[in-house]
Formats: sequence, structure tokens, C-alpha cells
Amino acid sequence: MATFAQAKPIYVLDCGGQYCHLIASRIRQHEALSVVAPCETSAAELASKASAVIVSGGPQSVFEASSPRVDPAVWSLDMPLLGICYGCQMLCRDLGGEVVASDVGEYGPAALELVDDDDDETSSSSSSSVVV
Repeated sequence: MATFAQAKPIYVLDCGGQYCHLIASRIRQHEALSVVAPCETSAAELASKASAVIVSGGPQSVFEASSPRVDPAVWSLDMPLLGICYGCQMLCRDLGGEVVASDVGEYGPAALELVDDDDDETSSSSSSSVVV
């Protein structure tokens, strides 16, 4: 049985994606307490109850007016924040970044290329992996 050492749980905000509860489960498997909460959970509640916040993915697009939204004050909380998929797009848009629709949706495995460019312009290395 897992022992949870931290005083406050990591909150996973549910934006309607199918992986929200899986994310929370994986957090608990790493011996950290997690709580799934609606994406509308107030920043004040999170500030008093959470040690970190993960904003999950969802089936909608940030371009849709009816898509889920988090309390904008969440982005200025003094704790670690992570946006996954839709949550990352929402975080980017709300903080002034540009989210652009792609011609092709990204579902399932994708290629990830890591490029390590040190300050020496004559050398660089890269590696690639398939991620889900």
C-alpha cells in the first residue's frame, strides 16, 4: 500500500478527456496523493488545498466558445502547473501565446525529435522516439 508523504494532493482538473483518471492513478502509483476535480474548480480552492495542478486534456478545441475553461487565476498560483493536450493549449492561449489549428489532428503515437545544440555551432546531436 502506498504511503503519501506530501501534505496536499496534486489536483488533476478534468476537462472531459478520457485520460484524466489514468493521470491521477499514475500519480498515486508514484506514491503521491492525487485528486480529480472539475476544471471549473476555483483558484482559491486550489490555492488552499493543492500542492500542484495538472489541467488534463479534453475532446474539445480551445477555439470553441463552449469549451471548458479554468478559472484564469489558476495560471498565477504559486505552485507547479502542467497542461496536458487541451490543458496545454488553454494555458498557452490564456497566457498570451498563439494556438494555431493544424491540418492534421494528433491522436495516438507521434514522433518526437530531441535536438541537443550546445553553444558550439559546429556540433549538435539528435535522437528520436515514438511517444504516445
